[in-house]
Amino acid sequence: MALKLFDLDYDLQADSTTNDFKELYNVDAINQSIDIWLTTPYRIGEGFTNNLLSLVFSDINLKTEDDIRNEILDEMENNYQFLEVQNLRIESDPKNRRIYVSLDWMVKTYEVSGNYSRYWSL
Repeated sequence: MALKLFDLDYDLQADSTTNDFKELYNVDAINQSIDIWLTTPYRIGEGFTNNLLSLVFSDINLKTEDDIRNEILDEMENNYQFLEVQNLRIESDPKNRRIYVSLDWMVKTYEVSGNYSRYWSL
């Protein structure tokens, strides 16, 4: 059975070919979902917050990189159980006040995999 995921681009950009909202499918839809979940620190519901925002905006050091890695892995294990994290890389760039996050993932029961990568600015 093929995986067919769908979402609208959260920037609400127009698709130039349809003049409608841009649509995201499969890998892009999952990456957008990961991005929204990880970068939204305060969520509705008890226990649905994370510590990533405070970690990202603190002074970055190797311990902080490990803390961010552990927090992301915890978030994925607890809230994205349909995904398997295959690789996670965190690199700080203190000169430019940003952190690079690269997460290779795979949907557990389908042959769908992808990479979520983003610079988080401090």
